[in-house]
Amino acid sequence: MIGLILDHLWQSTLFAAAAGALTLTLQRNSAQSRYLLWFAASMKFLIPFAALTWLGKNLLVLAAPPVTAPALLAFQPVAEPFSARALNFAPVAPAGFDVAAAVTPLLLAVWGIGSLFMLARWLMRWAGLRRLVREAADYAFAAPVRVKMAPTMLEPGLVGIARPVILLPQGIDERLSPAELNAIIAHEICHLRRGDNALAAAHMLVEALFWFHPLVWWMGARLNKERERACDESVLSSGLTPDLYAESILKVCKFYLHSPLDCAAGISGADLKRRMETIMENRFLLRLNTTRKILLAGCAAIAVAAPIAAGLLASPPVLAQIAVARATPSPGTEAALRQFIEGQQMGNPPYDLFTPALAQRIRNAPPQDHGKLKSLTFKGVYNGADAYAAEYEKAKITWLVAPLVGGKIAGLGSVETVERAPGTENSPSPGVQEALRQLLDSRYRNQVRVDLLGDAIAARFAQGRTPLGESSESFQALGPMQSLTFLKVDALGNDLYRAVYPHGHATWIIPPLVNGKIDNLLWGDVLIDNAPAHPGTEEAVRRFVEGAQSGTVDYSQMDPIVAVGQRRAADELKRLGALKSLTYKGGFRTLDVYEASFANGTTNFSAGVGPKGNIQVMSDLASNG
Repeated sequence: MIGLILDHLWQSTLFAAAAGALTLTLQRNSAQSRYLLWFAASMKFLIPFAALTWLGKNLLVLAAPPVTAPALLAFQPVAEPFSARALNFAPVAPAGFDVAAAVTPLLLAVWGIGSLFMLARWLMRWAGLRRLVREAADYAFAAPVRVKMAPTMLEPGLVGIARPVILLPQGIDERLSPAELNAIIAHEICHLRRGDNALAAAHMLVEALFWFHPLVWWMGARLNKERERACDESVLSSGLTPDLYAESILKVCKFYLHSPLDCAAGISGADLKRRMETIMENRFLLRLNTTRKILLAGCAAIAVAAPIAAGLLASPPVLAQIAVARATPSPGTEAALRQFIEGQQMGNPPYDLFTPALAQRIRNAPPQDHGKLKSLTFKGVYNGADAYAAEYEKAKITWLVAPLVGGKIAGLGSVETVERAPGTENSPSPGVQEALRQLLDSRYRNQVRVDLLGDAIAARFAQGRTPLGESSESFQALGPMQSLTFLKVDALGNDLYRAVYPHGHATWIIPPLVNGKIDNLLWGDVLIDNAPAHPGTEEAVRRFVEGAQSGTVDYSQMDPIVAVGQRRAADELKRLGALKSLTYKGGFRTLDVYEASFANGTTNFSAGVGPKGNIQVMSDLASNG
């Protein structure tokens, strides 16, 4: 939570600095243009970029057009959380001591007390002004709102937001000439037309929430200055002489007190000496030219579009496209696989292409006759292995080849190629999402729709051999499904769907329907938020990450199959840079899920360790195919 707040603060501060720099280019233009820039900077404190990012990630992504791979790769860094790239200023704490957990309640308490104090002080002042308005008598004056006169020493001002009135101090018509009083009231009418009281109240809310931030108070002073100058410019443009107008303001400042609230706009305020000089100069103000208008419009568009674009790029469908765009075959796997297939077809498999353990297993495997190889196509990365679609004369097979180790194949497997309908190679297969939704909903109600299952999976389900049959506890722990979103087509041709639950999420892997039935179903990337962490897992993940970046990972401590996939993950971790933090997010059965924040991005790890502390299962969830 503290990280999100710090993100919002530095983003808003940077936005305000950019707005301030723009005001410097508008010094010869109207004060209204500078006022609007400062007001936009103020409102940024109420609108976190994270909110716009959420909008892009959860709502606008539904209407977003497909994005090409080069564009995704160019803009993908924008989708990374700001906190992932921010500097880590947290002090080093003793092992087992959570600084954030200890300090957060205290900081929230101090912030809450400060905000309540500010609001209470302003409400008391506002109540005093409203009491004056109720006790004031009507004053006959032709104006768009009621004009009242009260026994007070406060300067003339516009009081109220929903039903504003111009409140004059009693006896002011004796101290100012009719022309001077007209000038003062014209100034207040200008505040009325600009809606200054409502805008000032909005910034007062910012000051109450961010009372600890000096920039917020400095912006308040800039807003008051430009607000009064904008009204001065408006009054003078109506034909009033500078001498008369300046004399009117000086008399008010001489006899009366400044308004106690910014949302009750008065006549004084800002740097009075400089303001008098500006009024007397009454210089010609340049209108915004086309270049400046385009500059301001472009800055506004970027400020809104950038976080929304970040959300779009962080959405599951787009992240899936990014993963596909990045998926390139590991060096040497295609050539080695071709050599193996050719040797196999000639009856002389080149076993020296494999590591000794794998070569022995392949020798013992029964021979297969698929006919002559017609084509071999790289399809992507699946759980750390390169997936190649092989079309033979008699069959279609997808080979999974692990990255080479010492120039040799360390892992090899094959599955039957999933046949997809034309036009669905990169889009959902017809009927799959609705069938999956109905099946999962029925499973949560313990009334499984067996009619949705093919014969093979129905038989396995009856024997308790599928995730649906063996994970009743997990279903209940996750809660009823809230949403089901298509992610992508994986390298094997399966549809991937992200299911979100009240207490976690899961990725469902399902091939196209066969005769309208679900023929197979798996789930992975399962996260239950409140699952307890397993001792030793965090240390094992930390050792692996640090070892991957330094090139000192001891793969001998891992299960051989796990080691194959993690060699590829190690290369990706080097690109991410130094590890900043490792945060437990939840788990599933024997697995724990950790979010790892690096200098150049973030990723999640799902890991499990054995009794001796060696890693038995580990996957980089961000790179799973």
